[in-house]
Amino acid sequence: MTRRQQSTGPTLKALLAAPDGRRRGEEHHSAKLTRALVRTIREALELGVAPATLARETGVSRQSIGDIRDEKTWKE
Repeated sequence: MTRRQQSTGPTLKALLAAPDGRRRGEEHHSAKLTRALVRTIREALELGVAPATLARETGVSRQSIGDIRDEKTWKE
């Protein structure tokens, strides 16, 4: 098999990685949240649910909930 035949494009692993090679979001091995759960968190915040309540229910810190709210993490 030639190199041209071997190279069929990027691998799934490469497609899931961020440009710097790191896995982001729910693709990261230690992720506690999914995109769907993050959307639910944002909707709950808009309805006035306290960040501490969401943090307790999802198993992440209040800071993480705040970062999601402020789009410092889980940017869309």
